[in-house]
Amino acid sequence: MMGMATRLNGLSGESKGRVFTLLGVMILSFDSLLVRLIDCDEWTLIFWRGFLPATVFLSPSGSWIKSAGGAFLPPRPSTLFTAVLFSASTICFVFSLDHTQVTSTLVLTNTAPLITAILAFIFLKEKLSVSTIVTIIISVGGIWLVFGYKPQALSLKVIRWRW
Repeated sequence: MMGMATRLNGLSGESKGRVFTLLGVMILSFDSLLVRLIDCDEWTLIFWRGFLPATVFLSPSGSWIKSAGGAFLPPRPSTLFTAVLFSASTICFVFSLDHTQVTSTLVLTNTAPLITAILAFIFLKEKLSVSTIVTIIISVGGIWLVFGYKPQALSLKVIRWRW
């Protein structure tokens, strides 16, 4: 493990980010399959998917509060709003996996960067590069192709090969 840490230290910040992104995607790729394999009702699963991360996130916060003299700092409204959005996202993700195919859920979930770019353009007035706009258009076309195009039996031509 030490060799891996040494290799990561030699990378630039952007390269480290790419490595961590790749590792995160590889780990999360199995998440949706595991959710489908768990045999319990949706709300039980949602409880555990929320309780376990909350415990991990709040544990360091609790130790920090004690070291700060026991002062409890209430969360900001923006923190609460983020928590509500994250909770809604988790609930919708679990229900989506329960009521549709895993591939459909993952394709739509992975449109988040596209939506984020558009929202950043609208609300943060960020400029979108030409490559980002082209990528969004191609991605939306691909999503349409996956979900929207349903060929009729008559429109498909069957080619029969005779040897």
